[in-house]
Amino acid sequence: MPEEEKIRILLGVESFGGGVLRHIRYLATFLNPDRYDVHLITSVYRQDREAVKARNELREKGIIVIDLPIKHTLHLWSDGKMIRAIRKYIRREQIQVVHAHSTKAGLLFRIAARKENIPCVYTPHCFYFLACQGWKRRLALGLEKYLSKYSGTLVISACEEIPAQEVMPFSKNWEVIDNALLTDEYLRYDKKVACSRLGLPDEKIIVGGVGRLCPQKNWESLIRAAGEVLKQRDDVLFILAGEGPDRTKLQSLIRKLDLETRFRLLGYQENMDLFYSAIDIFVSTSLWEGLPYSYLEANHYGLPMLLPAFSPDLAAVDEDRKFYLFIHRHERIYERLTHSL
Repeated sequence: MPEEEKIRILLGVESFGGGVLRHIRYLATFLNPDRYDVHLITSVYRQDREAVKARNELREKGIIVIDLPIKHTLHLWSDGKMIRAIRKYIRREQIQVVHAHSTKAGLLFRIAARKENIPCVYTPHCFYFLACQGWKRRLALGLEKYLSKYSGTLVISACEEIPAQEVMPFSKNWEVIDNALLTDEYLRYDKKVACSRLGLPDEKIIVGGVGRLCPQKNWESLIRAAGEVLKQRDDVLFILAGEGPDRTKLQSLIRKLDLETRFRLLGYQENMDLFYSAIDIFVSTSLWEGLPYSYLEANHYGLPMLLPAFSPDLAAVDEDRKFYLFIHRHERIYERLTHSL
């Protein structure tokens, strides 16, 4: 391959939000533009403010962004149609490497890449089978094992090495690349200023969590724990930043426990600098994670953190070097795969 020829990368994702969106935005934006021609296919059904804003920003930076009607759940007829559309795009644009992100895109894009006989990278952003039990878990794990044969490289965080052993027993097929922050993007505010702009009382001890309102994050346990704490103290306020399908259920639980003025669901927050500047303690009750950006953000702000037992040691994170390595190691994978063609 001539040295001046760019490597044509196709990033594929259905769940374009939260940490997955951040991960893809970093990759698409910071891969060497003199070496890589980056394309992104995502789902037209992802139309929340965060997804729309990210698409617009990427297009302004010259990234080719294509929206396809990719359904979140399994749907044989629709999924087959999407695989054909992805294959057609790969052929037309002469894509050389496909990089699939999260479970649904991992299914569709790996199959499409295999049928077009080009290498595929897969980043699960947490394995879906961890969310399942019984026959659903066996089915989800079986699909991951089968599709692992279609992955040139499985990219995971250090927290995912144990479940990865169930999917790919041989670590030579893995690349452990932890998420990283571009710290220049973050500002710090005085707590009083941040609380004023968020409409929060600055005299309170504020305990905050960040993440999608969904079963994985286990926010119900935090609400119940907050209820116990607030029986003993009246100087604490709990807040959550994020949206998701569990919002109505969580709001109902907050009302049931009579915590409406003491546990607030703030919804989607465009300026997370204000959120982290306002809180005194960061908390996560997730049942499983890879290495979520919220942990890295809270660590960057120097916040005390209450995390699940499986969480990584963040004490010695070299943030700027880690971001450089995050990009460089992905570039190294793409180079290796294209040189093997």
